[in-house]
Amino acid sequence: MKTFRIAVLWAAVGSGLAVLLWSVLGGITWSVRYPGASLAETLRTIPFAILGSAYWALFIGAVAFPCYVVVFAAWVAIARRHPAFEATHRNRAFAACVLACPPVAMLTFGFASSNLGFRWSEAAVVFPLSALSCGLAIWLPRRFVPQLRESLASPAF
Repeated sequence: MKTFRIAVLWAAVGSGLAVLLWSVLGGITWSVRYPGASLAETLRTIPFAILGSAYWALFIGAVAFPCYVVVFAAWVAIARRHPAFEATHRNRAFAACVLACPPVAMLTFGFASSNLGFRWSEAAVVFPLSALSCGLAIWLPRRFVPQLRESLASPAF
């Protein structure tokens, strides 16, 4: 039961953080990307772009939440069997990158794919945004939420 509680906490904090990061980073990026817009127009559209990104990100976060409860519960079980996976901060950061791969791939291919083919220009923008927002949303709760800060393999859990 403790594994499930940890997974739900991690998924809840991570989903909220991912929505926030994607909204802010995405809103700023989409506002700045349009050529020919003046600085005043860009600054005026940033709040609306952030809200638009948040609207979309809330839906994706809600869909991904149950999946990541399962993924995090599996990771906790694996980390308890193999404590070396959680031994150092570097290992935890690497694990966050690995755990972020599915949503990063989904977002990148989802945005870049169309009926006209794969758009590399979209992928070049979405990949860093999704990698940063998803990776940080998985790693930051482990740094700042006290229940997730210690190693998952520790007996305190």
